[in-house]
Amino acid sequence: MRIPVPSLTSLSDSAGKEGLGLSLKVTMAYADLPGPSLANDLNLVVLSGDGTKERHGNQGDQEFHASSEKPFGRRNNVEQVVWPQVIGDSVQVLVKPYRMMLSDVPFAYAWKFSQE
Repeated sequence: MRIPVPSLTSLSDSAGKEGLGLSLKVTMAYADLPGPSLANDLNLVVLSGDGTKERHGNQGDQEFHASSEKPFGRRNNVEQVVWPQVIGDSVQVLVKPYRMMLSDVPFAYAWKFSQE
């Protein structure tokens, strides 16, 4: 899903925070079967507007080249990406299956832009 990045003026408030940049937070949760480890495993990926960089769920401030197979969270069915000073006109949120024990795995995600 492509998400447009709002303009700073649309988020500015009376505290005068303009010009500090926007931070993006994306959180995803998905259904899993009972057990000591994940049965289903979905990966949250946020791709930069220019398509050259990406961040992976639960990997802190690590930034990867697009289409990277580098670390993904394997312990939790809730994943989050926080991207300070996001650049570009839009970002793309991807949910990639790693392992699915069910034919359909329900999931939901939400996002928020805020000024730093």
